[in-house]
Amino acid sequence: MEQHSNGDMITGRSSQAMSAPELSVVVVARNEENVIGRCLDSVVHAVSHRNAEILFVDSASTDRTVEIAQCYPIGIVRLDPHLSLSPSAGRWLGTRLTNGEYLFFVDGDMVVIDGWLAHALEVLGNQHVAGVGGRLFWILPGEELHLGRRDDFPLGQVPGLGGAGVYRRRALQECGTYNPFLRGEEERELAYRLSSGGYTVERVEAPMAYHLNKPRSVQENVERATYFRGVGQIMRHYALRRIFWDLLREQREPFLFWAFVIVLFLLFAGSTARHSHLALTALAAVTLLGATALAIWKGFRRVWLYLHEQWLYGVRFLQGLMIGLPPADRYPERFTREKQ
Repeated sequence: MEQHSNGDMITGRSSQAMSAPELSVVVVARNEENVIGRCLDSVVHAVSHRNAEILFVDSASTDRTVEIAQCYPIGIVRLDPHLSLSPSAGRWLGTRLTNGEYLFFVDGDMVVIDGWLAHALEVLGNQHVAGVGGRLFWILPGEELHLGRRDDFPLGQVPGLGGAGVYRRRALQECGTYNPFLRGEEERELAYRLSSGGYTVERVEAPMAYHLNKPRSVQENVERATYFRGVGQIMRHYALRRIFWDLLREQREPFLFWAFVIVLFLLFAGSTARHSHLALTALAAVTLLGATALAIWKGFRRVWLYLHEQWLYGVRFLQGLMIGLPPADRYPERFTREKQ
């Protein structure tokens, strides 16, 4: 591959290392200037006694995230901001630009816990295990790191790892790594392909990382519904297969909400066409009672936010259905290498 100076846009695969490391750590982030230093401190410390490489993949940050990352002995690349960006795209690129036998994917708002990698690699000694994750511990803004607020994710063989995990490269080569076009539920879709290839994905009790929550505005929380676009993409691509039904069951609240809205709309439309005032009055009463029950359940002050969220879920889901899930090899490999 042709060599380019820092800051030039480059396309194609990275040059292969003379000797592949045991482990590649891929850190993916966007606008994490307040926490990226703690994340990279923990990653560098975690691999200090291992044959490992660290690659930081930035998704078009507009703050000081990349500037801070440049202070560390790691490789840094920035995805072309004109592409469709997502954590999945960053992990896809990180897989292609690294060479380790194992890949540890870390989000930029996480702090790796000492001892995790040794435990993960021990689990991966089982050749049927393709990926392994551990416990996450939620840390609120301003808190010190502690193990008091543990996730409640299931253990054992699971349908997907969320946010962080260690994977066997050979399994990703056989079944495909993250799909860069996917805008949500990317770990679930990856685990489905791995299981279809005869592998398992497991979560164990061992502490893996602290998740550093940051303050979010109401609008930012609402916009997180963007991930539902990935649900639409997956349900179109894997129509009526096991992952389709699993997502339908697990995400049933938005689907039930929209089923109720559609039924009401059809009933109103039918009543209007028949000029049935009695039916319209009954439907209006049912709608009012439903809205009142919703307000009591969610709290009157949260009703608008809830309805806004459900609206966005529906819009994003339809967008996902229309987009579908193109093959990963169609994604343009365009990025800027900030630091070798």
